[in-house]
Amino acid sequence: MSDEQKLDVFESIFAGALKEQFTYARPEIRSVLLVTDRADAAMVAAWQAEVQSYLRVIENATWECCAGDAAHHRRELEKSIQHAAPDLVVCQRNLHHEEGRTHYNLGPQVDYLLHGTDIPVLLLGRSEDGAARLGDGNTNEVMVITDHLVGDSSLINLGVRFTAPGGKLF
Repeated sequence: MSDEQKLDVFESIFAGALKEQFTYARPEIRSVLLVTDRADAAMVAAWQAEVQSYLRVIENATWECCAGDAAHHRRELEKSIQHAAPDLVVCQRNLHHEEGRTHYNLGPQVDYLLHGTDIPVLLLGRSEDGAARLGDGNTNEVMVITDHLVGDSSLINLGVRFTAPGGKLF
């Protein structure tokens, strides 16, 4: 191997090792927007109470809800986001779609939230009857998923914020 080739290999290895250092900064969550396809006011209120109980690590935040038809149409959803200016959006997959019809994706509204905004989205599962089944608020295991972790500590910081003491962050 020539000296130039050795230098190219060294430069390549060195450049591959250059990564921005992770820095922890506790994220402040002042506003949360719940997005649901539920239209019945009592069901919306019950779901909001369940989510707030589950996310009790979020204290002193303003909670707003985009429900029913407002969550179905993208323009209405955009208006709700602009009005609420949330630090976090919470929703379930397959808004306004039957589970079986969109088995291999998250649904168009969730795709918009994930790819059309810069706001972190907490995506909750959905059972066959549409309930979240969040349980007792145990957040011992939290998973953060993105396609751009390098150089962006914000989602990891949110994951740390949601993980219970002694819990695991994936």
